[in-house]
Amino acid sequence: MKTAPFLLTVLLFLSSGILLAQEGGNMMIRRGGASPVEIRAIAQSADPGMINAEVNVMYQAAPTSCLAVFSLIQVGASAEETRKLANDKITSMKASLKSLGIAEKDVYMDFISFVPVYAQEVEKKLFSKSYTEVPKGFEFQANIQVHYGETEQLGSIIEAATQVELYDLLRVDYFVSNQDSIRGVMRTEALKLINEKLTDLETFGIFPDSQMRSMTSAWQVTYPSDRYRVVAIGSNKYEGLKRSVNAPLTGQTMQGIYESLPNRGFDLVINPVVTRPVVQFTCQWKYSARINPAPQPEKEYIWLTPQGEVKSVLRN
Repeated sequence: MKTAPFLLTVLLFLSSGILLAQEGGNMMIRRGGASPVEIRAIAQSADPGMINAEVNVMYQAAPTSCLAVFSLIQVGASAEETRKLANDKITSMKASLKSLGIAEKDVYMDFISFVPVYAQEVEKKLFSKSYTEVPKGFEFQANIQVHYGETEQLGSIIEAATQVELYDLLRVDYFVSNQDSIRGVMRTEALKLINEKLTDLETFGIFPDSQMRSMTSAWQVTYPSDRYRVVAIGSNKYEGLKRSVNAPLTGQTMQGIYESLPNRGFDLVINPVVTRPVVQFTCQWKYSARINPAPQPEKEYIWLTPQGEVKSVLRN
């Protein structure tokens, strides 16, 4: 049977992603905070009677809104004083954010704790010391969550937070409101690519069995917060006016950097150019089907009957 060598020839020719006799594929994603993410297809020849088409699609979408979370820790001598100081900071920050177009309803205080703070008081005795906890004040903890629409607003939001002594930005969450339409676009484009690959195979006489076929998909969403990593960069530091001559002090500074998923390994990337952090939707589709034998042309046979008649018979 000469089917296997023929299929091998087609496999070498169609290197764009159609895998013949493929046992399985896999979307391998390495996620370790800042580790790069890659998608690779792994195939092994197992069943020469199967045809497999694989498509990887990525859609890079700009966030429709974001949520910045700041840490608020306030201490005071009494419960009333502590709560008043915290409320004053929140009120002042809301006023500053309002000038940026952020409504008061988009600023939320997530209460964490409100507890007394103790200090140890040393009591000296003749031959020993004892330590006694005495009330020192109160500590109020909360997270201030700010919902905003444009990613460019984050710098101004941080500035408003520092004005009320909120220096700790815990995290930034990103949201995409039109995920259903994005998945619909990806699905449509993936089916087009699969049909193109199947059409290419049919030109070589390889036809999938419409009664023995299957389609699977695997989705993944990668947010900008998953793609930041910290790198060490060289820097020159000066002691300023402490010396008569500015002597540079060589050292390293830790800097965060955003690295989006690379475009390699995808059959199609929608919105391929990235100039800012984006939400990346990825999906891998796999099509599997039995191979139908290629239709054979009919052959004409001449049959001479015992009566001497000549008849023509068509057979595959």
